[in-house]
Amino acid sequence: MIVLKYSVIVPVYNTEPYLDRCVSSIVSQGYDDYELILVDDGSPDRCPAMCDRWAEKDAHIRVVHRVNGGLPMARNSGLDMASGDYILFVDSDDYVCDDYFEKMERQDLPDGWLIYTNSVRNADGIQQQMIQDRDENIPYFDTLKYLLYSRVLNGTCTKKFSRKIIEKYHIRFEDMVPAEDFIFSLRYALHCETIVVRNQFVYINDQRNENSITRSRKYGLIDIYPKIFDRAFELVNEAELTTQQKKELFLIIDKLHVDSFGTCVMEELKDKDTSAFEIQKRIRTFCKKFYAQYPTAYGYKDLTHFCMRVCIHFRFSVALYWLGKLYVKIRRR
Repeated sequence: MIVLKYSVIVPVYNTEPYLDRCVSSIVSQGYDDYELILVDDGSPDRCPAMCDRWAEKDAHIRVVHRVNGGLPMARNSGLDMASGDYILFVDSDDYVCDDYFEKMERQDLPDGWLIYTNSVRNADGIQQQMIQDRDENIPYFDTLKYLLYSRVLNGTCTKKFSRKIIEKYHIRFEDMVPAEDFIFSLRYALHCETIVVRNQFVYINDQRNENSITRSRKYGLIDIYPKIFDRAFELVNEAELTTQQKKELFLIIDKLHVDSFGTCVMEELKDKDTSAFEIQKRIRTFCKKFYAQYPTAYGYKDLTHFCMRVCIHFRFSVALYWLGKLYVKIRRR
């Protein structure tokens, strides 16, 4: 088997209007040492045929057609086929910058991680998501804490993964929607020796698709998030870290979990057919359920963490409701 430098994995499902743009942005780079794996996840539109046509035109492209199983399983199919030293992920409704491979080539970390940022494209134009530059001279654990706290782990598409680490520790995507990227990235990060972060964008996240699931109401998050954060606690607890380091990460994870409660409130506010009183009743039920499962155990990371914990503990559903309303209003400005 020929070993290439990169395996670029692109799961494809119902993205017919965007697929050609995505593939073109990769194959037009003027770079040769890569394979592009298009994973058709049983797409019901013209995407399967489009993938096959691309494979006929470009020798870098391999296609796998599979029965629909969801994004995590589609990416795992790509990982099982991959032969590159490094793994890159791209979503088929997004696209990469013209210097994507050039920037990825600037540093090889076979025992670590190279991370860039992305830009978001919406109705207002393109805006870069800002992150901190962190080089290899910054202690690994300090960078790990930064990645966790700043939510840089919540995504895979701007990161250069070493396949050696992925295969050595049998890392695969788990059925943790909508946080499969977070769990995968956390598992990977806990096995790195070095992490380098560059505040330069290599990827365009196109959020103009009106049919995107990010724009629709998500149900059942109050039951989904505990499973996700239980898994995060488990991964940290199993990691080769000191007791003090684990406590520091537990505190950050608890803060993120409390923040996720705020996301649950925000999703309830999307319900335009229910009265404010009924929504507040549901929020009160959420508070009771959340606190029963996760009483305060790790302290408070910051003032917001403390205030949210107080509101949840005392079931201040009216305050949470109006804080959510205020947040939505501010974001729309």
